[in-house]
Amino acid sequence: MATGGAIDPRSERRRLWQLEIKDLPVLDMREAPARTALGVSLEDLTGDRSRAQAVAARARASGADGMIVPSAARSDAWNLVVFPTGFPKAAVGRDRAMRPSPPADTIILRAGGG
Repeated sequence: MATGGAIDPRSERRRLWQLEIKDLPVLDMREAPARTALGVSLEDLTGDRSRAQAVAARARASGADGMIVPSAARSDAWNLVVFPTGFPKAAVGRDRAMRPSPPADTIILRAGGG
């Protein structure tokens, strides 16, 4: 759950934006040579947040404006991380509001114990 339980899943709302990215130098951390060049493992990218942030600092120092990283939540997905230096190369396209369904394993407690 994106809110860590702080918001009732029945009232959670999100807004998604489509970004158009052009000429953004990124390191593709899904690839072993990029990880080797920065001295990191997949676990560094998908594990403890402080280790992942240290990787970002090394990527910025190498001249990258972003990274493509494996998703910590889904083994079949990835994320594009854009550093502030890359913001001028990103333009907001379409957006939409959504109300996601709670995960199947979420238990919603209602007043009165139900």
